[in-house]
Amino acid sequence: MSDPSAEAIFTAGYDGASIAWILTATALVFMMTFGLAFFYGSLCRDKHIIDTLTKTCVVIGLITIQWVLFGFSLAFGGDGVFYGNFDYAALVDVPTQDLLFVGFQLSFAIITAALITGAVVGRMKAESFLIFIFLWTTLVYDPVCHWVWGNGGFVHSIGDIAGNSEGGGSLDFAGGSVVHISSGVSALACALVLGKRHKEDRDEAPVKLTLNLLGATMLWIGWMGFNGGSSLAADSVAALALLNTQVCAGTSMFTWAIIDLVLKKKVDLEGALYGGVCGLVVITPAAGFVIPGYALLMGIYGSAISYLVLWAWMKYAHLSWVDDSLYVFCSHGVGGMIGAFSTGLFATTTVNDWGADGAFYGRPIQLAYQVFDIVVVAAWAFTVTVILMLGLKYTIGIRAEYQPEMSPDEMSKLGLSNPGAFEGSLVLPGPPLMSEKKETAVDVVTDSHDVNSGSRQDKDRESSVVC
Repeated sequence: MSDPSAEAIFTAGYDGASIAWILTATALVFMMTFGLAFFYGSLCRDKHIIDTLTKTCVVIGLITIQWVLFGFSLAFGGDGVFYGNFDYAALVDVPTQDLLFVGFQLSFAIITAALITGAVVGRMKAESFLIFIFLWTTLVYDPVCHWVWGNGGFVHSIGDIAGNSEGGGSLDFAGGSVVHISSGVSALACALVLGKRHKEDRDEAPVKLTLNLLGATMLWIGWMGFNGGSSLAADSVAALALLNTQVCAGTSMFTWAIIDLVLKKKVDLEGALYGGVCGLVVITPAAGFVIPGYALLMGIYGSAISYLVLWAWMKYAHLSWVDDSLYVFCSHGVGGMIGAFSTGLFATTTVNDWGADGAFYGRPIQLAYQVFDIVVVAAWAFTVTVILMLGLKYTIGIRAEYQPEMSPDEMSKLGLSNPGAFEGSLVLPGPPLMSEKKETAVDVVTDSHDVNSGSRQDKDRESSVVC
């Protein structure tokens, strides 16, 4: 953000162009959560699609309530070092013109909580998940948001607190640590406490490429508002952030595809899209602080490092108790750390006066601030998440019993009446081809095995992940 402190926000005026841009950016970021639901759903086994889609979307309502009641106030109220206050509880004392910022930040809180869903696919009870997400947002996201973006937050002003003559603190333009490190590390902690999936669920499952592409498209477009809107103005910084977002993501996607081509002798859509998402994560903290040339460089090595981490994770997963179903830590946790560290290297005030010069511009102390940000946020997120998960585990329980499909009881608690609706391939109905024969009841019974398991030809067309 150009200057996300509460003091700056509540004393700034928005011109018409900036209001229009922030409203647009807010809508784009809200869309990202639905895109995330599609993206996660595309990677799941058929029996877990409804559970994944529902958990991801229910977060929208839950966090909206929390944010209005006290979440925003805890994140941006007051000038405390560690936490905000309740000055803006229920938004009663927030000036009308500043509700624009409240809504924009709400979209960030929602997508951050939703990201964790990917680590608990098919394993966590509905009631435990909802309680956890509510508490996690209150005890992890809100304070971290205040540390990094709030007025007086100690990560944002660690230089002043430490008595450094230059002052300053960590830079996080759009959520490298606030969003991605916090959710990625928390996903890792959730997976640790939950334990591994059933052996059958760890077998390779076909990726639903249409859903995968749809979800990635919504995320990519939404990310333009995510990063571009974080300038809080329709200005050159917003333009820079939007361009850097595309440069890093596009470069990361292409780099991932080239690595696949060299190692696997093929380029698959799933891998390319995953690489693009990794690039979007990597550029997030640096989008408004670096020149496009460095954004391109970040896309190359960010993709390569993420690829290596994912490869090692998948190869040696059987040796670990941690089972991150959709590799949330590999993409968001690792990507956020790479981006935050890179910001300390490449940030420059030549493109953003509010920022600071990094190590490559003669100010190595900024790199130390970024490392401090990474360590503190990761440690806090992991510790609090483990405590919350263990507390729920030994009270109401967290692990959903394994069964071929989610139980009707579990589904009904999430407001679903037909838990088997997505069993099998997720294909929209259409008119039969002229060459297709009419099926009899005997044909349907005979072919049921092929429908459920999928033909060999179908499997050859689809990429696979462990889910």
